[in-house]
Amino acid sequence: MANRVRESAANTGTFAGRELPHNLELERTALAVLLDGRHATAMHKARAVLPHPLAFFQRDHRIVYLACLDLDEQGVRIDCQAVSDLLMRYDFKHAIEKLK
Repeated sequence: MANRVRESAANTGTFAGRELPHNLELERTALAVLLDGRHATAMHKARAVLPHPLAFFQRDHRIVYLACLDLDEQGVRIDCQAVSDLLMRYDFKHAIEKLK
């Protein structure tokens, strides 16, 4: 039961009929810093605070952050071009499964 409630909240952004707290501008800013590529330690700092893409409210932000995590695990420097290239190769069904 608890898993179903968590899944519902993660997928719809609601919990018990209430919208979960979120700040889309903060999400955009965090991703912008990562995608800028000029801050070598940004991903390591972000990973410490945001260990999972479900920390992001907006689905597209989750997918972009998932790509950042995947690149970081491969030892690839995070920047807009690297994330864009990875997203072009992504199997989105697999990506959505990883978000659960």
